[in-house]
Amino acid sequence: MGAVTETSAARRSFWRAPNYAAWFTADTASAAGGSLRALAVSLAGYAVSGSTAAAGWLGTAALIAQQVASVFGGTFVDRHERRTLIVINAAVGVCTWGGVWRRCSRRACSPTRCCS
Repeated sequence: MGAVTETSAARRSFWRAPNYAAWFTADTASAAGGSLRALAVSLAGYAVSGSTAAAGWLGTAALIAQQVASVFGGTFVDRHERRTLIVINAAVGVCTWGGVWRRCSRRACSPTRCCS
């Protein structure tokens, strides 16, 4: 009876499920990225305006826009192949943030100019 309990306990472990560790890592990285993005939007708003109220409103507006876009994005994702969309999303993200990094690494932006 001890062997049956040990086997069922092993099957209950999420870490033993195929691809769970990869999903967990990707989901955690996505959540961390979303949090950093929200912080970066507020910091950029503060750098441009110098006002904490404006930075807060900008962060709020960005999150509202994200929620509204999520409604339409959800239906779009349900109608198309997800793996292709994930690859496209990753490629667009790399190109976008690579461009931002390239511009900022050339000292074309500063906190007072904010990549203008």
